[in-house]
Amino acid sequence: MDPVITHLEKAFDTSHPVAILLAGCMQTGGRWTGHKFIRDHFREAMSMPNVYVGLFGDEVENFKSGTFAGARSQMDQALPPDKQKMLWRLFMKQIGPRTLWGMWSQHGAIWDERDGHNIIKDTYKEHAIPYFDGMGYVKLTVGSETYHLAVSHEFPGNSMYNKTHPQKRALWQRFPNADAVIQADRHQYAVSEETAYGHEVLAGNRK
Repeated sequence: MDPVITHLEKAFDTSHPVAILLAGCMQTGGRWTGHKFIRDHFREAMSMPNVYVGLFGDEVENFKSGTFAGARSQMDQALPPDKQKMLWRLFMKQIGPRTLWGMWSQHGAIWDERDGHNIIKDTYKEHAIPYFDGMGYVKLTVGSETYHLAVSHEFPGNSMYNKTHPQKRALWQRFPNADAVIQADRHQYAVSEETAYGHEVLAGNRK
């Protein structure tokens, strides 16, 4: 039985800071992927204490015949999809023990569409890592502090004027208690910070 996971709770019993490396859209095996950068970045992170990883999908490029990718995209891959799968399994042996979650994404889901199961998801399950089939809600407790994270490979919504519109829409409509709303997919870094629901906090309805 494959349970549907919608939320996750993780507690760190420590008085020291905890860092979470948020990573998505690495697209291992792709022509334009900085493989050395990814390797060095994670190697450095794994050498530090109290550093963990939250993954946001598109771990591999995985362009196959009959998918949304054109022939040129398939031919230009640095590695064929079967070798990408092998590389990702080796990669997970290194970062798996410190990975907090994984999630659905378009590139990994190609296996769902073509083969009936997701090899990327299988890798997470092999390492006993929670895997969100869609949006997820993560409750992290570090010492006496608790943080609520809404996470997804992508949230609904688009705006040509605001790169974080999907996250704000998710805050308004789905995750009103989230301290942070995080997605990948767009391949463009963007962050915004604001005070939300201030009167609800003053009234004691929210923390």
